[in-house]
Amino acid sequence: MRKLYAEHGQITTGLIDGAPDLPSNNLIRRYFGSRTAAMKQAGFPVLSRSKIQQRLWKGRKRRQVR
Repeated sequence: MRKLYAEHGQITTGLIDGAPDLPSNNLIRRYFGSRTAAMKQAGFPVLSRSKIQQRLWKGRKRRQVR
C-alpha cells in the first residue's frame, strides 16, 4: 500500500485490486474491517466522507467547465 500511495498520492479500490503484489480489496476489508481502518493502521492520511465529497464535486465542476 505504501508503494501505491507513493506513486498515486491516494489509495483506491481500483488501485488495490490492480496491484499484483497486494491482496484484494475484499480481503483487506475482511482483515481490517475497512479499507479506511487499514490505511489508518498503516499511517496514511484518511479523509472524512465530507472531504471526499468536496473533492468529487470540485472534480466534476472542473470537468464541466472544460
